[in-house]
Amino acid sequence: IAGAAFTLVAMFVMVYALMLFQWRAERIRQRDAGPYDDRRGPTVLVVVLISAILINFYLRFVHAE
Repeated sequence: IAGAAFTLVAMFVMVYALMLFQWRAERIRQRDAGPYDDRRGPTVLVVVLISAILINFYLRFVHAE
């Protein structure tokens, strides 16, 4: 289960990075004024990653065999 959680997090990060790259590239091609930063994305990524780590610790210590 923990491996699946980390796999989902990795897939989420890859899709996020691709979407952000495409968005920035399109804005640069259109010569739109900046900023090109994403203020909410890194926070969401950290919350998702910490959640996956907490699930891993929970499964390791509570369901230890």
